Amino acid sequence: MLERHSKYWFEDGSVVLQVENSAYNLHRSFLEMKSPVWKDMFTMPVEQGSSEGVSLDNPIILPQITTAEFDELLSFLYHQWTPPPDRTERLVALLRLGNLYQIDDAKEFAITSLSTHPTVHPSLRLQLSREYSLDDWLAPAFTRLMVLPLVSLSEEDVHRLGLFAYSVLAKAKETVEAHRKSVAQSFPIVHLPYRHPNCYKSWKSTWWTEVGQILLHFPWTSWHDAMSRVAGAEMAGVCESCKPRYAHEVGEQAKVWHEQEMAIVDKAIARLR
Repeated sequence: MLERHSKYWFEDGSVVLQVENSAYNLHRSFLEMKSPVWKDMFTMPVEQGSSEGVSLDNPIILPQITTAEFDELLSFLYHQWTPPPDRTERLVALLRLGNLYQIDDAKEFAITSLSTHPTVHPSLRLQLSREYSLDDWLAPAFTRLMVLPLVSLSEEDVHRLGLFAYSVLAKAKETVEAHRKSVAQSFPIVHLPYRHPNCYKSWKSTWWTEVGQILLHFPWTSWHDAMSRVAGAEMAGVCESCKPRYAHEVGEQAKVWHEQEMAIVDKAIARLR
């Protein structure tokens, strides 16, 4: 049964709209000023004698949206929005309807607020970036997802990503993890002008203890953190002249390993654009 909305049925309204089971009596000129979509809708030629939109008995139906979403949009348009918004759902609704009805200020407000909102999950940010062509969001969201274990993603997160994006993410994670395992298990060759056999043997032990095992068991440790472990390691059995050389050489190799991983990630992101 169609009911008048408790908040957005204005006695001086001039157009009646229906969303789900709620009727809204709003100000036509105001809506036309805000949205070119509504302006075109309200000015379309109608059959002679048509009374669509002028009464509760014959409202203009707005399909494919919910009353909750429409309420958020009207709250923003009628300057009744209460900042800061406490739920991301409010901002997502504003973004969706702002985009649907080409209401630029609503869309821009939602994008700006979501950009800095602390509780937006990267799966949602990735979904929105692809759905609304927010290219600046895509790479940061995907990179953040790369460091999260797949088992930590909820069913809602996976649903947001969709099958294609999820498969791209899973493949990229698998490729990077295989790369790290290879690095961890293959002791990196350090080219020095001389080699102290005892230092070299002790260095191999330090690598495995400080880096190799970390990469195997915590595969998303950053290269910066991994190399910090090397720089801060005691390197027992390595002479003082060799320590900085080993740390420097491996630090340079880590830059290459990092670039190789970023190439994998960049290739995956390109598939999502």
